[in-house]
Amino acid sequence: MSIRRTEPSHRSRLDWLALVAILISAFSLRVFDLNWDQGKFLHPDELFVTIRSNDQIHFDWPLNWDQIRNPDTSPFNPRNKTCGDQQNSVCNYSYGAMPLLITDFAAEMLAKATGTPWDNFDHVPRVGRAISAFVDTITVFLIFLVATRLFNRKVGLLSAAIYAATPLAIQLSHFYTTDIWMACFVTLTLWCSLLALDRERHGWFVLAGAAFGFAMASKGSSLLLAGVVALARRGETPVAALD
Repeated sequence: MSIRRTEPSHRSRLDWLALVAILISAFSLRVFDLNWDQGKFLHPDELFVTIRSNDQIHFDWPLNWDQIRNPDTSPFNPRNKTCGDQQNSVCNYSYGAMPLLITDFAAEMLAKATGTPWDNFDHVPRVGRAISAFVDTITVFLIFLVATRLFNRKVGLLSAAIYAATPLAIQLSHFYTTDIWMACFVTLTLWCSLLALDRERHGWFVLAGAAFGFAMASKGSSLLLAGVVALARRGETPVAALD
């Protein structure tokens, strides 16, 4: 009897150890040689994001709330009207602002803590790439959660391992862009929607809506994800809706 009781627990421990190994491997692949291009900005979108982050986003203390509330002058708005030396011309920026805000805040805090100018044009991309690597590792974990809830833990581990080793995901994690952020929050929205459908609690619907908002704040192309939240609210899983 004791063997039968401990066997599921033993398998459970092995599964969690496998998940930890997958997450460590995923993070290691994503942070390896983040300065691989020696600051040459071979990705045009990364150059564009870095310019907007360096020129438009600033955390000046104490915060000027009158300035922040005005979208034309807000230091949190990459589309304000202070594009470098060009005044009164709205900046062109077609992605979400949240990755820029978090990255610039982290870079400025690192600069103050270490004395190294992590918040300047040459160093911000490296901070953004490191955060991208961390965010995509979270996506690996969320994929495990989604696949486990839809199927079982073995499928969850297999799905997480496949995504952890996906070349495109590893490549995008080496850039300071918004795609990795959107993928993370899209996956988080799916997981929260599944829990909302299963448990029928308002809190999970709120979290699903918040995750969808974060996905939109990363990249506007996640708009169609609203349909997933709506299906969960109606009591249908995305899989069931296709049957």
